[in-house]
Amino acid sequence: MTDRRSVTVAVVSHGRPEGLQECLTALETQSPNSVIVVADRASLASVSSSPLSAVSHVIPFDTPNISMARNLALQATYTDLIAFIDDDALPSANWLNSLIEPFGRPKVMASTGFVRHHGGPRWQFRGEVIDSWARVTSIPPPQETVTLEPPKDKQAVVTIGTNCAFDVACLADIGGFDEGFRYFLDEADVNMRLAARGARTALVPHAIVDHYPAASQHRRSDGVLRDQTEIGASLEYFIRKYADAQDCNQAWELAKSRQMVGIIRAMIKGQVEPRDVHRARSQLEKGRQLADIRRIGE
Repeated sequence: MTDRRSVTVAVVSHGRPEGLQECLTALETQSPNSVIVVADRASLASVSSSPLSAVSHVIPFDTPNISMARNLALQATYTDLIAFIDDDALPSANWLNSLIEPFGRPKVMASTGFVRHHGGPRWQFRGEVIDSWARVTSIPPPQETVTLEPPKDKQAVVTIGTNCAFDVACLADIGGFDEGFRYFLDEADVNMRLAARGARTALVPHAIVDHYPAASQHRRSDGVLRDQTEIGASLEYFIRKYADAQDCNQAWELAKSRQMVGIIRAMIKGQVEPRDVHRARSQLEKGRQLADIRRIGE
């Protein structure tokens, strides 16, 4: 593509230098105008040995807050667009060109691609919508790129964090990422604010990322969360921002129930013990209490 808009790829990393190195090496074939790495100091050595080191802007950052890290990348961006990929993901051939191609269409301010789990036949993400109660609904995956109108009734098309792009000026104009979302629902909050402005999101099936979920401070290598506190905090914060006041308690109980279903399934699989189910419920409630002090973006 000879006339594509300029694009920065941003990678946020914490405690996973090997994955970061692999991701940066894979990005070399995507030919971004710039790469910004926001990472803890222990991981930054991976950047110096990466083939992209000459075009990478490195921002040391040790605070466990994904939204704050992404805002740092946004503030350092000089390009028209910014794309995000995780340090435990690898882009497919022509991923970046496919992801940003729809930005020439009317009102497209965001795009998102498909995510394949472990590089195998199972899909982790092929299109979703979220509502003000934080309920997520899958949408029929298209065969070709489709531009989606903002849904009605306090809903938004979801952009998955490991495979998404935004118009930089538009993202900055809405205030970037709300730093009250430290780990969960950070993109969904952006999606809700973009939808409220009438911005459209493109779903790009040919922009594929293979996701190899790695262990982190938040989750184990099998995907099971180590602690549900941040999940509870983000769920409550999201619901308070977008649900009607009289619905907040009911929305919270439903959201908590959905999380607990996941924990019980993990117990049935033998991934957690019965005592972990009670612990997870307590952590969710603890997180809910934290939401009061995180109302940054309101």
